Formats: sequence, C-alpha cells, structure tokens
Amino acid sequence: MAHPLQRRIAAVRRRVRLLMAAYGLGWLVAASAGTALLLGLVDYAFRIEDRGLRVLATAVWLGVSAATAWRALYLPLRVPLGDVDLARQLQQRFPALGDHLASAVEFLRLREDDPGAGSAALRRAVIHRTAAVAERLDFADALEPRPVRRVLVAAGAIALIVAAIGLAAPAAARTAVVRLLDPLGNIPWPQKYHLVVRNPVERLARGQVFEVEVADADGKPLPPQVRIFYRIETPGGIVEEEELMRRFGQAAVARREVVQYPFSYRAEGGDDRAMPWHRVEVLDPPELHSLEIMVIPPAYTRQAAAPGQRNLRVLAGSRLEIAALATKELAAAALCLEDGQQIAATLEPDGLRFSLGKAGSPPVVVQQSGAYWFRLTDRQGLTCDTTRWDIRAVPDAPPSVTLEAPANTLYVTPQAEVPIRIAVTDDLGIAGVALESTRVEPTSAGEKPAALPPASAAPPAEKPSPEAQAASSAGQGPPSGSSLSQEGSAWRAPSPRPEVVELYPLPAHLPGIEVHRPATPEGESLVLSYRWPLGPLDLSPGTELRLQAVARDFRPQAGRSPPRHLAIITPEELADRLAARQAALVAELVRAIELQRQGRSAVEELRLRIRHGAELDRSDLDRLRGADLSQRQVSQALYGPGEDLRGHIQALLAELTNNKIDSPDIQRRMQAVVAELDRLGNEELAAIASQLGESLKVLQTAIEEMPIADAAAADGANPASKTGSAAGQTLRAPLAEIQRNQDRVIAALEKLRDELQRWDSLRRFHRDLAQLAQEQQELADRTTSTARRTFSKEPQDLTPQDRADLGLAATRQVDLAQRLERLQADMERSLPALRQSDWLAAEAVGDALRRLRDLRVSGQMREAAAAVGANQLGLGLGLQREILQQLRDVLDLLTNRREHELGRRLARLHQAESELAQLANKQQQVGKTLEAAGAQPDANARHRALSEAAGQQKALQGPAEELARRLEHLEAEEAARPAAEAAQHMAHSSEAAARQDAAGAVASARKAQKALEEARRRVAQLGRQSEADLAKEQLARLHEAVRVLHRRQEQLLRRTEQLHSQQTAAGVPEGWKHELTELANQQKGLASQTTGLARKQETSEPFAWALAGAAQAMSTSAAWLQRGRVDDPAQSAQQVAIARLNRLVEALQPEAAGQPAEPKPAAAPDRPAGSPPASRAPESGAALHRLAELKLLKLIQEDLKQQTAELDQAAQAGQIPADEARRRYQEISQQQGRLAELLLATGAPEGEKPHQPPEKGDPSGNDPLPARPEPP
Repeated sequence: MAHPLQRRIAAVRRRVRLLMAAYGLGWLVAASAGTALLLGLVDYAFRIEDRGLRVLATAVWLGVSAATAWRALYLPLRVPLGDVDLARQLQQRFPALGDHLASAVEFLRLREDDPGAGSAALRRAVIHRTAAVAERLDFADALEPRPVRRVLVAAGAIALIVAAIGLAAPAAARTAVVRLLDPLGNIPWPQKYHLVVRNPVERLARGQVFEVEVADADGKPLPPQVRIFYRIETPGGIVEEEELMRRFGQAAVARREVVQYPFSYRAEGGDDRAMPWHRVEVLDPPELHSLEIMVIPPAYTRQAAAPGQRNLRVLAGSRLEIAALATKELAAAALCLEDGQQIAATLEPDGLRFSLGKAGSPPVVVQQSGAYWFRLTDRQGLTCDTTRWDIRAVPDAPPSVTLEAPANTLYVTPQAEVPIRIAVTDDLGIAGVALESTRVEPTSAGEKPAALPPASAAPPAEKPSPEAQAASSAGQGPPSGSSLSQEGSAWRAPSPRPEVVELYPLPAHLPGIEVHRPATPEGESLVLSYRWPLGPLDLSPGTELRLQAVARDFRPQAGRSPPRHLAIITPEELADRLAARQAALVAELVRAIELQRQGRSAVEELRLRIRHGAELDRSDLDRLRGADLSQRQVSQALYGPGEDLRGHIQALLAELTNNKIDSPDIQRRMQAVVAELDRLGNEELAAIASQLGESLKVLQTAIEEMPIADAAAADGANPASKTGSAAGQTLRAPLAEIQRNQDRVIAALEKLRDELQRWDSLRRFHRDLAQLAQEQQELADRTTSTARRTFSKEPQDLTPQDRADLGLAATRQVDLAQRLERLQADMERSLPALRQSDWLAAEAVGDALRRLRDLRVSGQMREAAAAVGANQLGLGLGLQREILQQLRDVLDLLTNRREHELGRRLARLHQAESELAQLANKQQQVGKTLEAAGAQPDANARHRALSEAAGQQKALQGPAEELARRLEHLEAEEAARPAAEAAQHMAHSSEAAARQDAAGAVASARKAQKALEEARRRVAQLGRQSEADLAKEQLARLHEAVRVLHRRQEQLLRRTEQLHSQQTAAGVPEGWKHELTELANQQKGLASQTTGLARKQETSEPFAWALAGAAQAMSTSAAWLQRGRVDDPAQSAQQVAIARLNRLVEALQPEAAGQPAEPKPAAAPDRPAGSPPASRAPESGAALHRLAELKLLKLIQEDLKQQTAELDQAAQAGQIPADEARRRYQEISQQQGRLAELLLATGAPEGEKPHQPPEKGDPSGNDPLPARPEPP
C-alpha cells in the first residue's frame, strides 16, 4: 500500500494533468472558433467568390487549429511528471519542506533492506518528519488555476459569440461554415440588397434630361456604392458607359443631360447584380418654334405696349399677351409658374399654335418674380417642359430723392443765393420735383412762429397725395413738424404749411434751373441745379428755413429727402464767421507747426545720443515711437478727417460762394495753400512717414535681439548691447534725412502761417472798408428815394418829415466820414509794424491810404453831407456816387492784392537790381583802390591809402546790409543770402585794410564783388519770375471774367430756348411778355459788360477784338429779343457769342503741367565762374501774353477756315443765293485781313507794331466772325 506522501503527490499529478488539458482545449477552441469567426465575417463582408482565396482561408483555419492543438495540448501533455520532479516543485512552493520531501519520496521508492540506501532508521525518521510537516500543508495551493480560467472564459466568450451569430442569422452562419469547410463548393451567400428602379423611364424626348432613382425593394439602406451601366445605341454602334450614382437619402440618382440616342440601363450595387436591362426610347419632343411676348404696362405709366424678351423684366402689374408656335401638333399646352400655378393655353385648330392672355382668355398678370416655362403635350402623349426663363416683377418704388446741396446747415445772409442740387431717380419716370421750405421766424418766449407767406411768382402748392403722405409717414422723410437739434441749439417747430416751389417740369417763372440727365440703364434720373435767391423772400436775420426736396412719379407716389436747414444771419455775423474761419486756419497751422516741432525734437534727441556714442535702449524706441505719433498728428491736423486745415478751407470757400462774395483773390490763395499742403503730403511728409516706419522696424528688431542680460542692462545701467550700437550706426543716415524733411515741413508751414496772418491783417482793412462802401451805397439809395419827393422844392417848402429825412441822411454821411478818418488813422498806425513783418502788405495798405487821402474821400463825404442837408440833392447825389466809386477803387487795391502785390514786388526787384549794379561798380572801384594801396612802396603812403580804402569799404557795408534786409522783406531769400555775404566780406576787407593786410583786404573785396554779382543775377532771375507771375495773374483774372460771361450767356440761351419751346403760332403768350422783356434787358446788360471788359484790354488787341465781337453778337441777340423773337435769329446770335467766348476761354486756359516748354538758353552768359548753374529762366510776361494771343488767333483762323469750307459747300450746292454768298465771302475776307494784321502785330517786336489799336469807342476794329443779320 502506497505511503500517504505518495498518494498526495499522485493527486497533485492528476490535477496538473487536468489543468493542462483544460488549458490546451481552451486555446484550441478559442483559436479555431475565433479564426473561423473572423474568416466568416470577412467572407460575409466582402462576398469572396475567388476560390483560391476561399481555399487559402480554409487552409489558414486548419493551420491555426492544428498549430494550437500541437502547442497548447499535445506538447504539454507529453511532458512526464515524476514524483521526485513534483516533490522538487512543491519544495519551491513550500520552503518549510526544505529538501526533505524529495528525499522522502526517494527513500519511499527504496526497499527497507536495501544495503545501498544507508541506515533504514534514518530513512524512516526523514520520512516520518517530512510526513509530519506535509500534514500541515495543502499541496493544492501550489497550483495556479487562473490562466486556465482566463483561457476557458475567452474560449467560452468566443463560443458564445459564434452561437449568438448562429442563432441570429442561422442561414448566414450555416453558409459561412459550409463555405469554410468546402472552399471548392459553389455555395453562395444569401442576397442582401434588392435594387429596384423607382421611376422607370421608357420614353424620353430628345434633348431632355434623363433622371432615374434606384432604391432597395425592402426599404433597406443602399450599399455604399451603386453604379449604373448604359448601352447607348449610337449610329456608330453600341457604346457602353458606367458611372457612380449620387446618394440622396435612401435612394441613388443618376442623371444624363441632353439625351440624343436610345439606350438601355441597369444598376448594380452591393451583392445585387441581377437587375435586368431597361430600354429607353428617345423621341423628337414638341418644342417651341417661336415665342412672341407682348408686355402691356399698367395704364398709369402711359407707356405703350412693347415686345418682351424670353427672360422678362417687367413692371409689377403688367399684363402679358403670349403667342407661340410649336414644332409638333399638340394635345395640350400650359404656362407653368414657379409657385405651382398652371394657366392653360388656347390651342389653334392646327394644333401647332397656342396663345395666352389675349381677348377671350384669362389675363396673364405679372405680380411677383419667379420662373416660367411651357408644358407641351403632343398627340402621342409625350409631355415635355421647355426651357425655364426668369420673370422679374419690378415693383414701382417711390422716387429716390436726395438733397445733395446744401449738404448740411448753412449760415447765409438775407441776400444770399443758396445752391440747390437735387438728385432724383425713379424706375419709370419723374412727374415732378419740388422744394418745400418752411420758415420759422425769430420769436420771443411763448410767441407762435409765423408761417412763410406764399411767393408771388411761385405756383400754389399742391395737396399731397395719399401715397405721398404714406411715404412720408413710412420714414422717407421726417414730418414737417419734427423737432431737430442742430449745432447745440434746438430748431423751433416749423410751420405746418410749407411753401412749395415747383422745380420740374421747368417752370417759366424760375429761370436758371439746370437739368442734367445722367445715363441710367432704366427709368429716369434727374439732377436739378438751381441758385435759389433768398432776396425776394424778405427774410430777416434770425429766421430759420427748413428745406426738403419732394419728388413724384406718375402712380402717383412721392419720395422725400432728409431735411436741411438754413440759418439767416446779418452781414456782420457773416464777416465774423469768415474772420473766425480765417483765424481757425492760422490756429490749425500753428498747432501743426507745434506738433512737427515736437516730432523734430524727439528725432534730434535720438540723433544726439547716436552721435555721442550712446548705446540705444528701450527708451530710445519709445522716443522714436513718440516722433512717429507726432507725425501722425501733423497729418491729422492738416488732412483730417475732422477739424482739419483742408476742411476749414472748403468751408471758407463755400461761405464766399453762397453769399455771393466774388473774391478770386481768396480762392486763389486758398488753392495755393491746398496745393502746398498736397505737395508736402506727397513729398516731405510721405518721406518722413516711410523713413520713420523703417527706422522703427530697425530699432525694434535690434531691441528684441538683445540678450536678457543686455536688455536688463539697457533698462538700467552701464553695459549695453552691441546690437543697439550697430542699430545706431544704421539709423544715422535715415534720421538725418528725417530731420531735414522735418525742417522743410516746419519752414513751409511757417511760411503759410505768416502769409495767412499778413493776409488776415489786410482782410481786416478790406472788410472795414467794404462795410463803409456798403453803407455808403445804402445811404445813396435812401438819398435818391428822398430826392424824388424833395426835388425842386425850396427849403421852406419842405415838410417836417422831408427835413427830418434830409437831416438824418446828412448826419449819417458825416458819421461815415468820421469812421473813414478813424480807419485811415488805424491804417497809418499799422504801417510801421507791417513794414517790419510784411513789406508787401504794408505797400498795399500804404497805396490804399495814399489813394484815400489823394482823393479826399472823407472831405467829399462832409461836402456831400452839407449838400444833402441843404436839399442840394443833385450835388449831393453826384458826390455820393463819386465817393462810392472811389471807395470801390480803393477796395480794388486791397481785393486784387495778388496782382498789385506782384506789380509792387516787380518794381522793387527792378530797383534792387539797379542798386546792386551801382553797389557792384562801387565795390569794383574799392577793390582797385585796395590793390593800388597794397602796391605802394612807401610804408606811410601805403598806410594812408589802406586806411582811406578801409573807410570806403566800410561805407559800402551799410548799403549792402540794408539791401539784404530789403530783399528778405521782398521774400527774395535766394538773393538776400549773397547780398548778406557780400556785406560780411566787405566787413572783413575793411578790417583787413585797417590792419594793413593788403592781400587779405583785396581777397575779401573780390569775394564781396562776386557775391554782389551773384545777388544781382538772382534778383534779375526773380524779376523775370515775378514778371511771368504777374502775367499769369492778369491772364487768370481775364480767364475768370470770360468764364463768368460764358456761363451767363449759356444761361440766357437756355432761357431763350425754354421760351421758344412754349411759343405758339401767335407768338409768345401774353403772360410771358414780362419774362421776355427781362431776358432782353439781361442780354443787353451782358453785352454792355462784355464791351466794358473789351475796353480794358488796351494792351492786347486780339483779346479786345474777340470780346468786342462777342459783345456785338450779344447786342444782336438783345435786339431780336426786344422785338419778341426767341427763335433762330436770337438763338443763333447767342450761340455765336458763346462760341467766341469759348475760344477766349480755351486760349486763356493755363498750360497743363508737364507740357513741354519752349527751349531756353542753358545758362546766362554773365554767370560768374564757380557759381551754381542757373535754373531755366522763366518765360517773360510779354511772352505769356503773346502765347495766349497766338492761341486765340489760331482758334479764330480755324473757325474762319471751317466757315469758308461750309460756305463753299453751300454755294456749290446752290443752297444760298449768289448775292448772299458774295456778301458772306466779303465778310470772311475782311475778317481774314484783320486777322493777318493782328497776327503781324502780335509777332512783331515791341515798338514795331504795324497796326495801331483802334479808338476806344471801337475796341475791336472789325468783328472777328460774321454775325447773323441784324434785325430790321
């Protein structure tokens, strides 16, 4: 019987064998079932039909199973497990056994009496002791069953998965097992997808779109890809194509455009490849052969019916009449709209023609936009939709109206002309445009504002239509009674009854309305421009006008513009506003200069640090950023947007225009300021901004590249980065250039500031004198009114009221005399200061003061006061008219300051040139004296001669310095510098002569001589430039005056054409006789002004000739108008005047910038050696005048040539009688002769003119072009 130890070890062996078998079987089940599951899923997913792949899959399964059985089952079970081996394993698990268990097992295997085994007692003792120790141990604890359990759980899980799949899809599971066990068998998978065509197409119209949908018959999701196959039956044979169908939800869609040939199709997807072929027969479709659409607009538009295109764009509410011709006989036709509506068409008996919207059929009215097409069904039952076309229903919107001018609140005097500019656009047509104005009188607290009285010349206001009221309430314009806040004060409530001034259609009682019709692709656009005179409204200062433009169309409906406001102020308030604007210009310039100086200081500090070798740090970067900020502020102050200098200039010019202040001097000065600002912005300021930006990048990059230690040191103490030093060297040149440009900007701005300040002083005197002239005019008007009552009465016969009026007029005249005397005293007191700051302004004020005193204007005022007080009104009125003319002449000296200033400057430059020449001659004599003194052999004689020459040299130094200062006052710095240098050299020469240094004195004297010659040369050059500037100024003023005449003549022509358009067979309507008389008077007045301007052109015969010719044509037109003729003779004469003025305007037009000029000598022959080369000499004033005259004569010659050609053509064609042709040939011949004389005179040198100017009574000689026949 076995020992207990042996039995326990045998039990352990059996359990180990059991665990190993379970472990191997678990692996075998897991590997075999898992591999089979994986291969089955792959086969199921990809539907593998390739038998090679299936055989490979079966081989893989068998291989995995066999390998697993071998490794996990067979090999472990083959390993022998002896008692000793197990004992040793147990000893490792239970350390308490030591080595006794293996020894005891070995002893148990030996016989009791085995002599080779040693002591039996000892063996029994070991066995007994080991058994006692093993008794306390459970050998089962030495086994680890967890790996076995894990394998069994995994095998069970895989088995459960396989079982679940088999239960869920037994057919598929069975198929998978059979296909795996029999890879060579033909066992297919069960079909998953069953594709069907939802909308099978059997017939299709040729050229139409084929579209088919494919879905699953069971409603299942489609496979990822569904392909459609085509067999197209082309003339060349069967063409097979395939394409991927697009997925849309649970369906796949295929589409073919423009089908031309019959074809068959089928779809395949997933495991469904059994769909049969579907054949599609392609037939010729019914189509539109022609389509005619007649669009009938709504009746209120007054538009005729018009044919429409297939893509329709019509007014909402338009009616359509459609007539169409089909290519096949139709069974039905209908008009289809995008909203689903179908309108059946009326078929003709032939089945080819159909119509819609005609008489007897329902109307087709367009109310909304969309698409339309025709659905045609032929007699074979084939239905076809034609191409879709767009139909756009355009709603008739109210007119869009904008009051472009005034753009915001204007402050104007009661006599101002307000520029009105209204832009109107309507999608159809504009029925009328009006300007609504509502007056709010200045009222005391609680007083109701007065409404604007109706204007006598304006037509009565129309009552607004309901549509206009609705448009107003809909927000197209604020209500008339709305309260607005403007410039810090609330507008008072306007009157509920605005005055309406109709501006379009053009009213006969409002001449001067200009109509511009911008080209628009549709509808109508108007831009109305009108200078609205406020004088007839009799507005009082303090009144506020609310303006709103209203436009109407033919529907009718109205559109309103946002309101604008006018504030009526006194002339004194206007003067204050202009003065404030001028002060604002100076203040803005001062601010810009200060900002520029701040920027320059920052750049200068940085340059000094670099120059002294300081290392740059972050504070320098901040300093440069500050300079950049200052530069941006300079640009903001000069160019805006906001309260910038340019904005102030525009506001100033607008104030002048609106209040009829004709001041070309101010306009040209402001334009010069703008031009200089533009130059600075494009040159120096642009360069500064660019260079500062680049410098900032360089410095910022250098600072960022500093190491942390260097950066810390740069922020604090002594050591600095080498990177900062390198950046400083890089910035030397850019910073120097920046500073030079900043200096130029400061100098330019300071020059503008000084000029504006000087101009402001001069404008103050001009403003005071203009106020005196205005009050003198008003006093003369009141005196004339009084003279009508008191003329030829003795003083004792005057009524008390008459005596009071005469006394008041005399007192008022004395008051004006006193004010004039105070103004003269003020002008005299300001002259010393002006001479120090602005010599030219002082000259202008001095000329005006001398003129006032020479004419004894204040004395004449007192004489006029005495005459008026004594009722000697003939004498008094004559004196007042003379005083008024004298005041205007003096005002002209100040108003035309530019022209007078240039003349004064030119005279002073000529004087300075003469003095420099005399001074140079004297300096030459002094130089010779010094040379002779230095050559004296006797020391005493040389000392005396040098001392005497030093005194002579010293005597010349003072005049040279004074001349240099005068040149600076003349703004001739280029010449002042060498003159000052000459004075310095004279001082050096005098000192050297006093020291008995003959050589040094002679050298300095020669330098002084050269400097004087250089100053004289530059003064001569400046004189030529001033002469050219003066000529340009005179030509510019003439050009401006001619443009004004030209513009006024065009306005008179438009008024004549308007009257002619309203003329009937009986002539001008009786109600318009006053308008015609006024037109004739204005034409006559314009002719008189043109004649006056011609008489002023005494030095230019061509200009006088052309102006007189224009005046003659104007007089001819005035004569026709006075006889009531507004047709061709009057208009032709006006057109001739316009043509002649247009030639003058073109001839006086300044040359464009960049036009090549006449070649000039490269340098003056007397230029001193070593001096800088002279710039190209400017054209002389005479040359500029002569150039303009030649341009005018060329234009006249071209006109004569054209007239001759037209006359030749008319005479050859027999269109004019022979006598008339001879007369006109004779006229052209006379004009050609006169033109030749003027051409010779213009080209001849001065003093050699072959033709003398005509008498002043006939400034033109002959008319430059033959005018139309004079009226009988």
